[in-house]
Amino acid sequence: MSPRHLRAGRAVAAATAATVIAGTSHTLAADGPPPVTLLLVAAVLATPIALLLIGRRPSIGRTLITVTAAQAVYHLAFALVGTAGSSGAAPQGRHLHHVTLTLGEGAVATVPDAPMIGAHAVAALLTALLLHHGERMLQALGRGIRTLLAGTRPLVPSLRASIVRIGIVSTAWTVLPRTASGCSSRGPPARVAVL
Repeated sequence: MSPRHLRAGRAVAAATAATVIAGTSHTLAADGPPPVTLLLVAAVLATPIALLLIGRRPSIGRTLITVTAAQAVYHLAFALVGTAGSSGAAPQGRHLHHVTLTLGEGAVATVPDAPMIGAHAVAALLTALLLHHGERMLQALGRGIRTLLAGTRPLVPSLRASIVRIGIVSTAWTVLPRTASGCSSRGPPARVAVL
């Protein structure tokens, strides 16, 4: 794989993992699971951002920033759309961890409260650690498999090694000196010729 493919794979993995873990956390904290299309759209929207932030080489810091950005994209999409079963208002007895701020002249903003920000920070840190160590584990596994395969002999010998080479060492035809005569050397065997 080329370095570009590895970088794109890491970006897609970071965006997808962050979105799925954030969706699972919201499912456990809120009134139900988010729509699958919301998860897919958030992962697709977070992937280009992750591609810009992930960097060329694996780094826990860049992975953490990438996961945090992907979670922010998901949280924004979740705040705009909400769950499929909710009407936008918090159901009775449950708190969606958002604080409503009045900005003046009828403008209202909904922002996450401190427990939600803390939960997102912990989830981002755990996700970044899992992705970073998982990538290192896969690299070590790949190196180990390559080392194992490089040290073994093939079970089936190669076709090239089993081909017998035939070569001409000397000239195939030799000229024998003969006396010139009108008779050919072809004829019946000598025993028959004597009779």
